Amino acid sequence: MRHGRVARHLISTVAIWLCMMLSVSHASTAVSVKTIEQWQKAPSLRVQVDILLGWVASDDIDSLRRYLSKMSLMQQEATKYHLLRSVEEQSITLSPSMSLLVAEWSKQHPQLLAVERGEGYHFTRPAFHYSAVANRLLKQWRQDQSIIELTTKAEQKHLFLSEWLSGTSDVVYEREALLCRQFAHLSKSAQHAITQQVLQTSPHSFLPSSRLLVTLARVSDDDALYQLIWRLKPDHVIREELYRLANIDTSNALSRLLLASRNPSLSDDVIHILSERQPLDIASKQRILSHLDARQKAQWHQAMHRHSAKLQQRSL
Repeated sequence: MRHGRVARHLISTVAIWLCMMLSVSHASTAVSVKTIEQWQKAPSLRVQVDILLGWVASDDIDSLRRYLSKMSLMQQEATKYHLLRSVEEQSITLSPSMSLLVAEWSKQHPQLLAVERGEGYHFTRPAFHYSAVANRLLKQWRQDQSIIELTTKAEQKHLFLSEWLSGTSDVVYEREALLCRQFAHLSKSAQHAITQQVLQTSPHSFLPSSRLLVTLARVSDDDALYQLIWRLKPDHVIREELYRLANIDTSNALSRLLLASRNPSLSDDVIHILSERQPLDIASKQRILSHLDARQKAQWHQAMHRHSAKLQQRSL
């Protein structure tokens, strides 16, 4: 008897899956927008989604699959869509098994189409575009996994930049962008370990992008990193950092601007910035003069006179 019940259950399950496969293999089903709206308001839909959310929470993906397999095409697609939207809205973390299911759904094409008709127009769209939501969730899950991996390696002092920032240009770009976003959230010791890697490695063997270097210097407030940055050929990132410092009226910012003046390619920019830092106290003037060479001093005095003349003209 028991074997008979198992056999009947297997036959029933196979029949259900065959029906699903046949429904997918046929042309997409079109329904009116009004029908879809009525279905979305049905109390049973919320009940079904809540049941599935319970299995997501307990990571019982097999039960979730079996429950969905017993539904009609409209029920399946509506429930998938609203389940994924609930996961998204509640910021539910995907388990490895749930992420595999979401990845599977992201590749599927919704079969149920909503038909909108009006005077002179007629168009269709997916009634429940669950695959689009699945793609968003999958993208967020991958980002979360990358953050966990980066943070774990950095805090354990196992993040070796020359190895981690290797591979295709796209991979390197994405990982640098991730480190730029997450560096400020790391502990001070993890930040120090990363900055020391950069400073202790020869620039000829390994050098991160200026974008990453500027982020490390800005967050860690490390003078040695700024000295390294000012020795590089300036690009738009380095110049933007120079002008960001120009808007900070502190002794530390002035020191870093003066260090940048040693790079011939940045010297004119620094002179221009310093000429507009008026009025200057005596101590700041002395610091500037002690840092500039004879040519730069002459340029600075000329630039200051031009700036003063412009201010006088504006006041007239």
